[in-house]
Amino acid sequence: PRRAAREPDARTLWFRSFGTPGTTAAMAADATAKARLERLLGELDKSAETPAGEDVDGGDYPISEYSSMSDVTESDADEGRRAKRAAAQPGGVHAGRLEQKVQARTSKLEERIAQLVEENARKDASHKEALAAKDREFGVERAKMLEAVSLLKHKQTELERLAPPLREAVQNAKEQLRAVVCSQEKLAELQSKDPAALSLQEFTILRVHQETANLRAELDVCRVERDSARETSNRF
Repeated sequence: PRRAAREPDARTLWFRSFGTPGTTAAMAADATAKARLERLLGELDKSAETPAGEDVDGGDYPISEYSSMSDVTESDADEGRRAKRAAAQPGGVHAGRLEQKVQARTSKLEERIAQLVEENARKDASHKEALAAKDREFGVERAKMLEAVSLLKHKQTELERLAPPLREAVQNAKEQLRAVVCSQEKLAELQSKDPAALSLQEFTILRVHQETANLRAELDVCRVERDSARETSNRF
């Protein structure tokens, strides 16, 4: 009788599908590492966009900025050696690119932080200077206001001191000016005196009579005409 076909074990199926275990495992590990590196690079590119003019592989400066080989510093040579060592390790060029990008981003962030700190310090200094200028201006204005208030208080004190004598003088002047009528002899006497030597009452009487002289003359004419008109009307 025919013997039943033996089912292949897992090792046989592995050989049929992927070939030798050593070669296939190495390729799978390399592919996994590459996939992880590509994913990390993609996340890094999303988190921070590559600035204009920066090298795609993560270099801070394009090759055109170096005028000669002497411009390449010792640190650039160290980066090149690290890139070669990274290329020789599992992950190859992708690991080197990731390291270069991380270093470039870190350098950019440190530079940006330094710029922000310096800018913040300048703004703080400018703000302090502006506040100091405002304080000085406020001090000047405050001194002027205090001086004006002091002057007003002094004037108020002086007026309060002089108020009673002034009120008394005004009251006396009112009493003296209640009567401004005088005789012709008194008027002639006042006219013969120096105006600076006249008292307030005498000066007021003199000025009133001088200003009303024309009015009195016109009044006399009106009285004569009135009397003449009365006599004429009585005749008829």
